[in-house]
Amino acid sequence: MMDNKPVLLIFAANNIAKDGITGAAIGTEIVINSMQDTHKIETITLRTNGLSQLSKEGIRAKFCSLLSATFISFEALFKLVKRSLKKPKVDIFYMLPAASAFGILRNLITVLLVRIFYRKVRIVYHIRNGNYFEEKANILNHITLYVNKCADRIIVLSRLLLPDNKIKNSLDDDCIFILPNTIDSEIVSKSTNSIDKLQKPWPIKVLYLSNFIEDKGYLTLLEAGKILVENGLAEEFIFTFHGKWLSSQDRITFESQAEFLTDNGLDVHVGGSISSRADVQSLYAQNHVFCLPTSYAAEAQPRSILEAMSNECVVVSTRFRSIPDMVIHEETGLLIDYRSPKLLADALSSLTPEEIKRMSQAGLKHFEQEFSPSSVKLQLFEALKFT
Repeated sequence: MMDNKPVLLIFAANNIAKDGITGAAIGTEIVINSMQDTHKIETITLRTNGLSQLSKEGIRAKFCSLLSATFISFEALFKLVKRSLKKPKVDIFYMLPAASAFGILRNLITVLLVRIFYRKVRIVYHIRNGNYFEEKANILNHITLYVNKCADRIIVLSRLLLPDNKIKNSLDDDCIFILPNTIDSEIVSKSTNSIDKLQKPWPIKVLYLSNFIEDKGYLTLLEAGKILVENGLAEEFIFTFHGKWLSSQDRITFESQAEFLTDNGLDVHVGGSISSRADVQSLYAQNHVFCLPTSYAAEAQPRSILEAMSNECVVVSTRFRSIPDMVIHEETGLLIDYRSPKLLADALSSLTPEEIKRMSQAGLKHFEQEFSPSSVKLQLFEALKFT
């Protein structure tokens, strides 16, 4: 019996334990899990350099990073061409376009190869970079415009991420599909720990759970902690930091500053990355507040915020990218300007047990209505449906 399912070929990175878990890769896994009953799924894995490239300095280090990225890209593109020679039929080609200079060149080569070797395929882009539509160097802009024109559908996480001038960016409204992020369906469950923490909301437990990149705002949260200490509010909070460090020196410096705050009354815990999804959910469930004061250029719609909301954490974040879609100020959480430790300290100190309970429950409801796996799955079917 022949399999008449349409073939969905996915060209994207996956989660590798040693390299850490990324939101984009989780999103791709969700696409695979959601579509496997209705489509025949094939994947060509695009490996990544990982976060280590962000900490490299000097011409030699940057050259090595570029060389590694070139090898990784050609490896994946070779697999793409090789597959076409054996099994030319593909109905939908799904990819996550990159926003870096090198990534934009790879986008172009990928699209050209797909158009040459898979002539009748529908090309779908899933934009997960918050800076994909930002103005770039002239030649890169022209390449991006051409690449955009080649798409049959462009999936964007939020209208807040679209450029003001869609025509200038070669974007057709009929081609654009708004599809928000969601999280793994198996981890969406109301934890009994969440109920316990709402009954005992003191001291307020604040969690930072992201990579230790300066623009993600972890230093801003630490500075806010210093202000809380200066204002005599240290004993009202417990801060916990977890994520992947770019360098051992960054961690040593940060731990020294955290120890100073602990000596002055603010309980601060500093850890590393957590690969277990169950352990990640347990962390959210144990904390009252999730804090992500981000201004990270590639930020789009942080999945960590959705995970926090599903575990009844009050989210304190920034008015950046599409975060206001998720965090409704003073209803489901608090929004501040980024790089402002004073505003962050004020936001944290304004939280009362009653406000924590009210906003955490409102956040869970907002998640269930707008970002639940079941809701997003139905929209995903529509995004990948071509008649």
